[in-house]
Amino acid sequence: MIKVANDWLRPLYDYFAKLIIKEEVLHADETHYQVLNGTDGRDATSQARIWLIQTDKECAPPIVYYHPDLTRARVVAQQLLNGFKGYLHCDGYS
Repeated sequence: MIKVANDWLRPLYDYFAKLIIKEEVLHADETHYQVLNGTDGRDATSQARIWLIQTDKECAPPIVYYHPDLTRARVVAQQLLNGFKGYLHCDGYS
């Protein structure tokens, strides 16, 4: 079931990723969640990250883009925002 959803929704997900970096203003944050079943060999008590990038309220239609990852490392933000030339609102950790 998940593979079928991925096959159908991946093009839309990738399209949104291309749209957001064309915006003038973005808001971004990441937060942790607990890994319940470490299929990658990590303990079930490990934490992973969900990254969120949101277009400004002036954007029509508004886009909220979620990206799961195992880390909050800078390289994730660099990949997600590759080509972005506008203003980024984010927290102090960034």
